Amino acid sequence: VDGRNPLDMRTVRVEFGTRLGTAQVQLGTTRVVACITGDIVAPFPDRPTEGFLNFFVDFSPMAAPEFEAKPSDKSIEVARVVERGIRDSGALDTEALCILAGEKVWSIRCDVHVLDHGGNLVDCANLAAVTALLHFRRPDVTVMGETVTVHSVTDMQPVPLALHHIPICLTFAAFCVDKEEYTLLDPSLKEEEVCEGSITLTLNMHKQICCIQKAGGLAVKIEQLLQNAQVASLKAEQLTDLIKKRLKEDEESPARLHLSVTSSNPIDVFGRVVTRAGAAVAAASGMANLELKDDADADRMVDENTDSGTSTDIKSSAMDQEDDTTGGLADDGAEPSKAMSAPASGSKKKKKRASRKKKATQK
Repeated sequence: VDGRNPLDMRTVRVEFGTRLGTAQVQLGTTRVVACITGDIVAPFPDRPTEGFLNFFVDFSPMAAPEFEAKPSDKSIEVARVVERGIRDSGALDTEALCILAGEKVWSIRCDVHVLDHGGNLVDCANLAAVTALLHFRRPDVTVMGETVTVHSVTDMQPVPLALHHIPICLTFAAFCVDKEEYTLLDPSLKEEEVCEGSITLTLNMHKQICCIQKAGGLAVKIEQLLQNAQVASLKAEQLTDLIKKRLKEDEESPARLHLSVTSSNPIDVFGRVVTRAGAAVAAASGMANLELKDDADADRMVDENTDSGTSTDIKSSAMDQEDDTTGGLADDGAEPSKAMSAPASGSKKKKKRASRKKKATQK
């Protein structure tokens, strides 16, 4: 319909967002955005060392008139095809997502949002999901005994996901004209409306078939299916090279100032055994905006945060801040008599601070 050859694809454009794990893919007039988020959860009892990978597809009502805000059968079908091609093919190593066997693992969530529907949503959603997974980086984790430390992106380099291969979906629309079967690669919206069936092949650059999905009632001959598989293997290799090229360009870009995407604070899900290295515990626990004005506030926060395991650090940082402030005032604007008494008062404060630390440790 648009003047292409039957085995030609539309133009593919790949762009990245301002955060790690966000990718936008445009296939012709079809535009899809994929966003990857990570969370720390408990694993299944029968699979204590495996993490999770889930896919969700959202059809925006602005993408097409027939789309609604609530999930539809079409969105569920697209999500299942993408999920089968990536997760069920073993592309992602779920055991590499384990933190503590039987206790905590990473749960990776891929949200695919359809912005413009111009046909062939499955292929575009697959390209966006795979590119976002390759672009995503999770925070590094250190395990020492029963203590798990989740490092921020400013302290340690974030870790990419372990993908063994890159599965690429390629869809062929099937037509029957004068009892002859014809297939068309990458159908547009108008071509999908008049086709009598479709075949979706998921392959990688090693010519391995990961998944096959057939829709519609039109039968396809074996010879035609083998021919489509050969064409799909060549296109999958070309798309893989394109994705790797765009990822390399984004990584070498001087303007790359990304932050890893997490849906919740990992410290909250671990409780006592999790700490944040290289950053203030109060800020990591969501208390960065609180100000400790005096010792009473410090004692109150110690009592309120006893269960979090960070009371000693919070109280110590508050007293250190108070000592620094007092010392600065004595050096800059204090009178000679007050400045001479600073060493004596400093020793008293040190003793008082030591006793408070001891009380906080006992609590």
